[in-house]
Amino acid sequence: MPMPRLTLSRTLLSSALLAVALYAIAGVWGVPALIRHALHQYLEVKHQRHYQLGEVRFNPFTLRLDIDRLAVPDADGQPLLAFGHLAADLRLGSLLKGGADVESVTIDAPRVRLIQRRDGRINVMDLVPPSDPSSPMPKAWIHVLAITRGEAEYADQARATPFQVSVTAFNLELHDFYTRSSNNAYKLNARSKLDATFAWAGTFGLDPVVSRGELHIGNFRAEAIADAGPNLLPFNVAQGTLDLNGRYDYAPHDDGLGLRLDISDLTCHDLALRAPQQADSWLEVAQLQVTNTTVDFTAATATVGHLRVDGAKVRAWRERDGSINLSRLYVPLRPDPAAPAAPAAKPWTVNVPDIGLTAADVTFRDLGPRTPATFHFAPLDLTVTGYSTARDAPLAVELRATVNESGTIEAKGELAASPFAGRLALQIDRLALKSLQPYIDGRASLRLHSGMLNFRGTTTLVAGGGVTLDGDGSVDELRTTDNALEEDFVKWRSLRFGGLHARSMPVSLQVREVLAREPYARVIVGSNGRTNLSIVLHPGQTDVDASDAAPAPATPASPAPAPAPTPIDIGIGVVRVEAGSMNFADFSVQPQFAAGIHELAGTITGVSSKGDSRATVALAGKVDRFAPVTIAGKLNFLSAKTYADVRMSFKNLELTGLSPYSGKFAGYWIDKGKMSADLDYRIDDRRINANHHIVVNQLQLGKHVDSPDATSLPIRLGIALLKDSDGVIDIELPVTGSLDDPDFRVGKIIWKVFINLLTKAVTSPFRLLGSLFGGGDELEFMEFSAGDARLDDATRARAASLVKALAARPGLSIDVPMAYSTELDGPALAAAKWQAELETRAARRLGADAGEAGQLARLQATPAAYRSLLEEAYADAFGHKATMPAAQPGTTADQAKAAATAWLESALRSHAAIGPRELEALASARASAVQAALLDGTGIDPSRVFVVKAPPQAATGDRLRLQLVLH
Repeated sequence: MPMPRLTLSRTLLSSALLAVALYAIAGVWGVPALIRHALHQYLEVKHQRHYQLGEVRFNPFTLRLDIDRLAVPDADGQPLLAFGHLAADLRLGSLLKGGADVESVTIDAPRVRLIQRRDGRINVMDLVPPSDPSSPMPKAWIHVLAITRGEAEYADQARATPFQVSVTAFNLELHDFYTRSSNNAYKLNARSKLDATFAWAGTFGLDPVVSRGELHIGNFRAEAIADAGPNLLPFNVAQGTLDLNGRYDYAPHDDGLGLRLDISDLTCHDLALRAPQQADSWLEVAQLQVTNTTVDFTAATATVGHLRVDGAKVRAWRERDGSINLSRLYVPLRPDPAAPAAPAAKPWTVNVPDIGLTAADVTFRDLGPRTPATFHFAPLDLTVTGYSTARDAPLAVELRATVNESGTIEAKGELAASPFAGRLALQIDRLALKSLQPYIDGRASLRLHSGMLNFRGTTTLVAGGGVTLDGDGSVDELRTTDNALEEDFVKWRSLRFGGLHARSMPVSLQVREVLAREPYARVIVGSNGRTNLSIVLHPGQTDVDASDAAPAPATPASPAPAPAPTPIDIGIGVVRVEAGSMNFADFSVQPQFAAGIHELAGTITGVSSKGDSRATVALAGKVDRFAPVTIAGKLNFLSAKTYADVRMSFKNLELTGLSPYSGKFAGYWIDKGKMSADLDYRIDDRRINANHHIVVNQLQLGKHVDSPDATSLPIRLGIALLKDSDGVIDIELPVTGSLDDPDFRVGKIIWKVFINLLTKAVTSPFRLLGSLFGGGDELEFMEFSAGDARLDDATRARAASLVKALAARPGLSIDVPMAYSTELDGPALAAAKWQAELETRAARRLGADAGEAGQLARLQATPAAYRSLLEEAYADAFGHKATMPAAQPGTTADQAKAAATAWLESALRSHAAIGPRELEALASARASAVQAALLDGTGIDPSRVFVVKAPPQAATGDRLRLQLVLH
């Protein structure tokens, strides 16, 4: 029957339409509602995330799902996941395959913000349910996955300083993805906002997670690291681009991250590094290339085939506190103390068998000195081979550099890293020493104009920081000047040293031989008396008179004594000097004095710092070309216990050149003379005993000089006393003292000894002559009896000794004073005059019976006759007869007569007075007697003996002492 069949058909059609309608309703409204509900339950209910969701559309007939504007926040309310639009086209085969079979998935403008929190957990894992190892991963097929205009941000909050990096505008294309396959192919191409390109292609699987492929990075610029966030690296990459080509292979591994990287080439161009918070780059590299590199994270090994650095430019300096600026390029990133401790990682093994640095330009400035020192190394080439952290095999190192555009340094050898040690062959050529001037400034008032160091040898680096140096070398064409006068100070043509051995632990320096060719030194005494040597070596020292100095402050408590410095072991086998010279100038005298030593040559052997060492000195030269000088003996230059036993000999020195000194200190120029000197010095344990044997020949003083520093001593007399008959002065000047005495100065002591000798000579000239020629200490005195002009035997003996002295000292003249004493000679002359007058009267009274002599005695034998003679003399003297005083009561007649005779004698004696003429006549007679004793038959030139007037002398004793004067 047709009706039932039609009804059935209509029923089936209606059912089908209803099913389709229900399917359409379920797909169009049910699927979006289901998705919204699932998202709400999972995000809003379970994780309390207030997400945003746009329109969700599903076409049940085309199996296309479209979702607009999904934004899921993080727990902190910041964006976590978002996209602008997601479109998925499912295949009908999904129902048959038991899993999602997706033809294509397209995600436009996705945004991902990944945060690694302080506990190490990534924020997105909050929304990922824990995995069940017993449940296999759901089946899913995605034939094409495309991501366009993607953006991703990653921030690491586990660091002490947060780190952030972002990637924008990336595109990802994934083909034939299956969750249970390891051959899913993918291809990622991205370009950063700085035009860096990323190409990543390969395959991966999710069950298990495996991947392998190729990675290419091009034009990756330093700004990308800067944009990633501060302190991403321990230094700032100011500029540069990176290109990388390599492969990777990842598979799970029980021992760690199963990742292996094979980088065929990594090249950086125009790289510049700077320290944090610095505006300038300290390290620039034109090109850094790393090739054939393998990094195995499972084995914790990294092997670099070749590392090349071309055109590096380094700006380094040492701060005043001693730190190096380059150390600030690397600042270790400190982990957050609140973060849990990471498990101990397997130590890595790094192998870099071939490292090369070519055409580097390194500038190093030392800011420690007052004036910074600059050293420029360019070009600098360095090759290091055999580097590996897995073994202690030494590294082969080869270095060559040009220093300050002139000198070169080459080093080649081996270095071991642990412990640090090595041995290098070292070669230095024409290394200019002028660059060391800043290290001299402030320590010495000296200018280093030139000097070149050459060296051939080896240096050994010993474990623990010790260094040894062995070899031969030279310092050539050295020239220095002092800053005050800008005159040559020290210079030489060449200073060569052979057999050098130096070490730092302990400090030691040994040299087999030193050869100094044409060394020169200039010694100057300034107008203030300071030498240029003192000024150069102590530039900050000032001369302060003790009387003007401020009172010293109270002495604080003495600090603990500093430990004694470790003595330096120094030894030099032999020092040879060839064609040496020295100039000496003294500006403290006027006119200025200058002299020079030329043709200095000889040897100094056995120089050592050991306490018992003795260096043998044998040097010879000439002063002003014609006066030989020799220095010979033994010294200890370097030992703390000073020792010297040296003899210096100067011959035939012209004294006219010393006129500036004789004018200043003696008050006279020198017209003629030569000097020879033998100087013997012996110093033992800082006590000095020296003797200066000086012989001056034919010294003649010239014109007088008014000098405030001149001695007041009669210099001409002193010279006359010291000069013998041949015109030679031969003196010994001993010097003793302690070098620890701050007032001890050899030159000062010598001058003092000489002045003492001269003082003794001119203040006691006769004592000096008496010691040399006899006559004793009182050779200057000629003694006479009262009223007498005759020389006794003792006086004649003194006169004879004085004749010898005058003959031996032809420069001496002598003054003989006409001496008398009124008190001593007057009474004696008066008595003699009265006696003579009585003798004359007695002779006249006796007449023919007077006889030859004894007239007065004959009369005195007859008291009456003698009294009559006295009465006659009294009457003649006083013009009247004598009135005798009355006799004393009780006296006898004879006693009265005797008293009258005595009274007459007394009266006549007092009347016989002596006047000046008699005294002067006596003085003249005495001087004539001494003059005759000095000149008669002696050969002494009479012009050298002068009779001079003298004032009367005071009476001392019963004899007159006539004192001679030398000049």
